[in-house]
Amino acid sequence: MRKTIRSGFSLAVVAALLIGVSCWAHIARAAVHTADSPPGDIAAGAWQHHKVSFNYVGFTALYTCAGLEDQVRQILLYLGARKDVHVSARGCPGPFDTPSHNASVDADFYTLAPVAGAGASDTVKARWTAFELTPRHPRFMGDGDCELTESMKDLITKNFSLREIEYRTNCYPNAFNPDSFAVKAQALRALPQTSTASRIAPVASPY
Repeated sequence: MRKTIRSGFSLAVVAALLIGVSCWAHIARAAVHTADSPPGDIAAGAWQHHKVSFNYVGFTALYTCAGLEDQVRQILLYLGARKDVHVSARGCPGPFDTPSHNASVDADFYTLAPVAGAGASDTVKARWTAFELTPRHPRFMGDGDCELTESMKDLITKNFSLREIEYRTNCYPNAFNPDSFAVKAQALRALPQTSTASRIAPVASPY
């Protein structure tokens, strides 16, 4: 009887372990497949410099120059621009921080372009990553950003490496529509770099 109990206990443990491994593998696979891009869709990229100017004209959303700079910068970073983005807006009426219907925007930034090989010293590892820009996603976007998205179309489509792009804007003056714009594509984004220090296990002090 005790042998039977031990045998049953052993089988139960083995079964539990197998179930646990199976569940872990399923969760791992699900995490991979729900990522922004399919597994293994890695590419080599090189940074390219861009200087772009555009005019913002909005009847629905009014921005201060500082607010417009922040919003454009967030969009560029979200699409994969390098961290050293510089955005400058001008033409807003005084006094300082007065919202305006129009402004001129200058953007100085770097984006990744795919390259054939990863051997060159200036190449970085990147991934084709699916993204969407809508009034609800990402968080910093809103119903009033249709006119800005429309104004930035050339900047986005001509200066970022994109594929399978869909760019739709239906902006109506003084009207907030939760489905007024949608930009969907795959963008080439740099993979996070792991520093050498983080990969080395700490050595215990002998003292």
